[in-house]
Amino acid sequence: MKKKLILGATLALALVAGTFTACTTNDTLTVSSTAPLAVSEAVNAPQAQQVQQLALSVEAETAKDTFVSPNITVSEALWQYDRVPAGAMPMEEAAQIGARYLWDVFGVDIDGMHVLMLYADCWMRPSAGRWTGIVYRTEEESIANVWLLGDGIAIMTPVDADVDAADRRFNFTIDSTTGERMEVASHSNAPSAPILHDTQPLWESVRGLEIQAMSDSQLADFVGLTPEQIDAYTQKATAFAEAHFESTTLKSVELGRIVGTPNGTMRLQGIQPLLDTDENGNIFGTLSGIEFTATDYDGRQVVISISVSRDSIQIW
Repeated sequence: MKKKLILGATLALALVAGTFTACTTNDTLTVSSTAPLAVSEAVNAPQAQQVQQLALSVEAETAKDTFVSPNITVSEALWQYDRVPAGAMPMEEAAQIGARYLWDVFGVDIDGMHVLMLYADCWMRPSAGRWTGIVYRTEEESIANVWLLGDGIAIMTPVDADVDAADRRFNFTIDSTTGERMEVASHSNAPSAPILHDTQPLWESVRGLEIQAMSDSQLADFVGLTPEQIDAYTQKATAFAEAHFESTTLKSVELGRIVGTPNGTMRLQGIQPLLDTDENGNIFGTLSGIEFTATDYDGRQVVISISVSRDSIQIW
């Protein structure tokens, strides 16, 4: 008996213009929740609505509790541009590794589905490449959702309007030689809520500059995020990072992330507000996203970025 998925309208990832995350020094993992996040209590109504939208989840009946290699069909992406080197594993083998990746992180069984595979050289890792797979229910569906623009460029289009908005798509990326896990994603076909105003002038205002300088604890107060809610997000981020670090042990999960700049490294706050104004012109914020950095004992890191406004989770 196959595992049955009850798919909620949850965390989404937008695949932009058929391009995938650039090769980085960190691994990348894009994930969505497989269990409800208990993070919607004791917040104001708009905040509760946003957080609850993120918290809705994929609930699984665990009739099938062990991984079985799925029976899938595999084809090469029509916009395949880079030459697949002789040392790369066959795309069929890569698709099976990706299927296990999806099972371990999401508990999803892709038996009977179609996987569209794309090979890409990694310009930041000389002589290294990656296989990316996008999972569709059928091969016909995979073709229907791509527009080729020439020169290896494609646009991933939404599924047909008559498809249930709760339906989900999955994709993964692995090292083309070693099979090392690099990225994985679950995204809903439900469109993201539009932001109906330009937030840039708000960020450039005096109050906006003050908000940019806030600590995470100050930002949590600003958007109405409680310590209990932050803890719930941390636990979820920890679970996803542990699933991603397949053969190593997770050392830490910390709010925020470190980025490199021409002037050295700097820390970015983990709590990300979306700014708006009330009827009196006062700036207020709601939770747009929350970000963590997970590190294993080998020193590898992934950044877990949970976006409320875009209804997605990305770990990279």
